[in-house]
Amino acid sequence: MTRLSIKFKATLVATLFFLASLALVSMVQLSYVKAQMKQVLADQQFTLVSRVADEIDQKLAVNREALVANAKLVPVARLKDPAALEKGLAERVALRTLFSDLFIHSANGMVAKFAL
Repeated sequence: MTRLSIKFKATLVATLFFLASLALVSMVQLSYVKAQMKQVLADQQFTLVSRVADEIDQKLAVNREALVANAKLVPVARLKDPAALEKGLAERVALRTLFSDLFIHSANGMVAKFAL
């Protein structure tokens, strides 16, 4: 059996060390890239959810303001006449574009309803 020379042993050890180092660096880089990718995705999803929530908040605020503004226009005398209230709700074109069903409630229960 032939003995391996010192040069061959040194080259073999250096090559194995290089390959082990390359594998270690690759694993570290892969875990770093995964962590960065997760962070980027989390940030993007948070931004998307925040924008959607802001849009919903704005729509709710607009709808609430429309309801409050229209509630102020209902005469107090009309509150005792459900037919007049339903006719008044039917005439509110702007509210009908925002809502499919409109109700007027008193402390005792529903007084008037308008449904599309």
